[in-house]
Amino acid sequence: MLLKSLTALILFACAIAQGFGQEINTFSYGEHPRQKLDVLTPPSASKAPVVIFLHGGGWIRGDKRIYQYVQRRLAKEGIVSVSANYRLSPEAVFPAFVKDGAQVVSWTRDNISKHGGDPENIYLMGHSAGAHTVAMLGMDETYLKEVGVDKSSIKGVIPIAAPLLLKSSQVPQLSFVFGGVPDNEMWPLAFIDGSEPPFLLLQGEKDPLVQPIHSQVAEKMIKEKGGRVTARYFKNHDHMTIIGAFSPKYESRGDIMAPITTMIFGK
Repeated sequence: MLLKSLTALILFACAIAQGFGQEINTFSYGEHPRQKLDVLTPPSASKAPVVIFLHGGGWIRGDKRIYQYVQRRLAKEGIVSVSANYRLSPEAVFPAFVKDGAQVVSWTRDNISKHGGDPENIYLMGHSAGAHTVAMLGMDETYLKEVGVDKSSIKGVIPIAAPLLLKSSQVPQLSFVFGGVPDNEMWPLAFIDGSEPPFLLLQGEKDPLVQPIHSQVAEKMIKEKGGRVTARYFKNHDHMTIIGAFSPKYESRGDIMAPITTMIFGK
């Protein structure tokens, strides 16, 4: 069922993405073939807020080209977007995904002003495996420090359908992804101290893969540490339709753009 939903969404997303290619500029942020990112700038953008998006796919699949419709939707709100690929398993092992994400943030901070974006107004957003990565970047500042980025540049983190309770010891079938790393090194919630950027957790209540408990526990833990967090639960969204809601096809099941624009623009 989930595989069928994923396949249907990929086909749908690829169809939407056609026609937007000329508006998107692609750049390399590293030497690996997967270390590329796409930038989409709204017309006449100047010092606009920036959203960095990392796709899902269980750390083994996925491509930024599939999610051009997400960038298109952000552009309609006047948001500059950076959508990035990253190295995948089994070739890559944690924390390669997070290190790639940090490199994307570094590239964005250094270059986005040339594309109408504000390097001091960056938001991190990801879906599923990508949401786990942006949560790691937001909660464990080690990775950003390694690339010379101060976490103050990150104004918010938006994990969508994020597997925030995932621990490598409990999922041995993902050993090729996490390489047996101790739980406290790959579990984002282990790093909560109340100083992390504001978090916006977006979660579908019908998600069979990443159930609402993931966001519920994260919300509770961040609040207990004095951090800033907002959670939105959508009763009609599942794991795939919640990211599909950036398109008109699934937006009617629950508008996830509203809380995103509220976080970014305060409206």
